[in-house]
Amino acid sequence: MKRAFLVLGPASSGTRFVTRLMIAAGCTGSAEHAQPFDNDPPNDEELIVWRRSYPHGTDWPDAFEMIEDLRLRGYSVGVVVCMRDWHSICSSQVRVKHTPNIYQAQTATRIAYRNIFRDIARAIAAYWVISYESIVARPTQAAQAFVRMLGLEIEPGRIPEVKDGNAKYY
Repeated sequence: MKRAFLVLGPASSGTRFVTRLMIAAGCTGSAEHAQPFDNDPPNDEELIVWRRSYPHGTDWPDAFEMIEDLRLRGYSVGVVVCMRDWHSICSSQVRVKHTPNIYQAQTATRIAYRNIFRDIARAIAAYWVISYESIVARPTQAAQAFVRMLGLEIEPGRIPEVKDGNAKYY
């Protein structure tokens, strides 16, 4: 059976890293902001990863529609939700100019998680939560354990480089 994973999270939550991790574990996809499946939906790929940060540019994605479209294409769909320390995620959003101030970053992050979990519940989709901090603390062990939960494998030498992006905010 064809399998698809959506990697979802607020801006600056670690979705790009997690997507790179899943690509290293054998998924077809891209960790970049522009996603190939946005314009060329998957059909024949056996194992895909599709990244979406909330918001995505100026749009608020609809994961329910993404899940349903993938199911119609014959995919079994799972969702990976990225979590990160609240202070760091909001501070990062301001630093990279996703939002103009910490208050708007906090609001956007609350809306993002609300929408993500609403869409997952509506689609009755399987999901997993990955913590940025667990990967930073134990990169090899946490990455391998996480991909195993998804039914994937990754060799230690293929794990993307891990940096503690939170340190600068404290």
